[in-house]
Amino acid sequence: MNYTNLAQAVRRRANTINTNADYDSVDYDTQKDDAELLRCLARIISGRSVKEAFGSPGDWGYGTPIGDALREDYAAAGAAGGQRVAPADVERVG
Repeated sequence: MNYTNLAQAVRRRANTINTNADYDSVDYDTQKDDAELLRCLARIISGRSVKEAFGSPGDWGYGTPIGDALREDYAAAGAAGGQRVAPADVERVG
């Protein structure tokens, strides 16, 4: 299924957030991150993998919640031979 229109709508929303972000606001970095998260969603909707959509942990900043989560998940995937592994807080069935 093709979700081109949805991806474009999400990108437009990201651009709106970027355009309206107030550099002098204490929320400026959060607004920029929110816009980039929407762009990541658009890339996933367009068929990219999570790793392709989000990039490296350093792109988000080491020591940030998103950067740290990416680093941990990429390390876990590597330890599992590239297979996706469930986070520790997910109940496993079976």
